[in-house]
Amino acid sequence: TSYSWAIMVSEIASDNSLKGGDSMTDFFDLLMIDEFQHNPSNSVTQDIWNFLFAGYNRASFAYEKGIVIPNIPPCYLAEALFLKAFYSYNLIEWFGHHPQIMEYDEDNNPFLSPSSIYESPVLLDSILYFLDEAISITTINGVSSSGRTAIDKNTMLAFKAKTYMKLEDYPGVNAVTNEIISNGPYFLTSNYQDIFDYRTPSSIFDIDCTDNEGASWQCLLCSQGNLMSGFQGIRIYEGPEFESGYGFNIPTQESYDSFDSGDIRREIAILDISEWTVQNPTVFFIEGYNHSGYFNKKYF
Repeated sequence: TSYSWAIMVSEIASDNSLKGGDSMTDFFDLLMIDEFQHNPSNSVTQDIWNFLFAGYNRASFAYEKGIVIPNIPPCYLAEALFLKAFYSYNLIEWFGHHPQIMEYDEDNNPFLSPSSIYESPVLLDSILYFLDEAISITTINGVSSSGRTAIDKNTMLAFKAKTYMKLEDYPGVNAVTNEIISNGPYFLTSNYQDIFDYRTPSSIFDIDCTDNEGASWQCLLCSQGNLMSGFQGIRIYEGPEFESGYGFNIPTQESYDSFDSGDIRREIAILDISEWTVQNPTVFFIEGYNHSGYFNKKYF
C-alpha cells in the first residue's frame, strides 16, 4: 500500500499538479521534486526506493524459499513472482535500473548483481520471464489471489503488456492486450464516477486498502491504508461530503483547462473549490501553498 505514495509523488513531479501543503517548507523534499532540484539524499525518493526495493526483496525471498517447500500452494509462488515483477517494473520506472536478486546466502542475505542504466532491457526481459512463469502456474492450477488484493492471470498479462510497451515491442503489446480482452469480462461503466469504486468491471488490478490501521508521522508508509485521500484533501475543511486533509498535490490551472468544456470527467476528477463554496455557503477551508482553486476530487 506504500505504492500510493509513489503515485502521488510522480504527479507532483509532473506538470499536472503542484506540491501544495501548508507552506513552502511543508515536506520541503516534495518541493525539490516539484522543481526538479532533488538530489540523492532527498528523503522522499529514498523512501520510495526503500519501500519498492523491500517489496522486490521480500517477493524474491518468498519465491526462492517457497520453491523448495514440498506441496507449496501454487498461488503462493504465482503471487510471489508477480510481486517480484511488479516491484521490479516500478523500480525501473522510478530509477531506471536496480540490482537483481536470484539467490540468498545461508544467512538469508541476498546476492545482489551489479546494476547500471544500461541493464534496463535485461531487467525488463527478466520481468517477462517472471510473469510468464507466474502465468504458467496460474494457467495450470487455475489459481487466483489468496489475499485482499486480486491478482489473477489477466492482472499478470496486463503487466506483461506494460513491459512490452517499455521495450517498444508493440506487436507483443497488441497480442497480450487482445488476449486480456478475449479472456476477461471487462467493459467500461456507463457512469464515469463509478470507475473509482471497488473492483469495477473496468478494473484489472485493485490494491485493497483498509482504514482499520492508521498511519503515523513516524512511519507514514507503514499503514495498510491509502495515504493519498488524506494528503490530497482540502486543508482544515468543514462542510458536506468531504473529510479534511492536508492539501497536497494541487491540480494546476493548465490541468483544469486541458479538458474540453462540458467534459464530465473534469467535474468528477477535479473539484473547483469556488464553485463548491457557492453551492455550499457553509463550507470553510484554509488555502494552502500553491493554492490554485482546484483539488484532486477523485481521491476524496
